Amino acid sequence: MFIGQFTRNFTKAALTTRLGGRMPFGPVMNVFDIVNDPHFNARDMIVEVDHPGSEAGTAVKMTGTPGTIVGRSPFLGEHTAEELRAAGMDEQRIQSLLDRKVALTENEKPVEEVALASMPGAT
Repeated sequence: MFIGQFTRNFTKAALTTRLGGRMPFGPVMNVFDIVNDPHFNARDMIVEVDHPGSEAGTAVKMTGTPGTIVGRSPFLGEHTAEELRAAGMDEQRIQSLLDRKVALTENEKPVEEVALASMPGAT
């Protein structure tokens, strides 16, 4: 029996009885399910952050050490130069990497993405 059929054929109570607490289980949810789930909303697991196209929260909630979102994740290449400097590279080496597209800055796209966008039929 496939997993999908198994979980469709038995209620949560029936699965709890069959598994006898030996195996943790829960529903497989898609984004729509998660965004509309009252439990996720009540626990503030989905929060808006100042990052285009991104909503996130802390999935694991602990009483003694509650997690929180304090800022957005960086954009691709946003901190490239600073991180390379921190790794000990000089400005000439950093510029060489940027010029050869080995490293990217925030507003640059990876070479592969540029090449794909220029292909016939690309949007």
